[in-house]
Amino acid sequence: MALTPQEQRQMVAEAFDPTRVTLYCAPHSYFGPIKNRPEIIPAEGCVDCLKIFWIHELSACPPDKREQKLSEIEEVMHKVVELVEKGQWDLALYPHPKIEIGEE
Repeated sequence: MALTPQEQRQMVAEAFDPTRVTLYCAPHSYFGPIKNRPEIIPAEGCVDCLKIFWIHELSACPPDKREQKLSEIEEVMHKVVELVEKGQWDLALYPHPKIEIGEE
């Protein structure tokens, strides 16, 4: 599904906004979820995609919904622990964060 001209203009404007921080996974070209594009999902098993997804989830949450969102994330983490304990979790997370700062 191709982007509409309006979506293209909006993405370009956001990409060149000097006050905005953009996170992305270079190998998978994943920039996080897009409201009107539910088919765009993180690559399975990719630490960077998963990190971007959760950072986006938290940052897009309005202040009055943060407690609910954190409860949802906590529930997901409990399920992850259960999968790890069963030996069904195969995602290897970074032992240390990788941070790169670049200039355009």
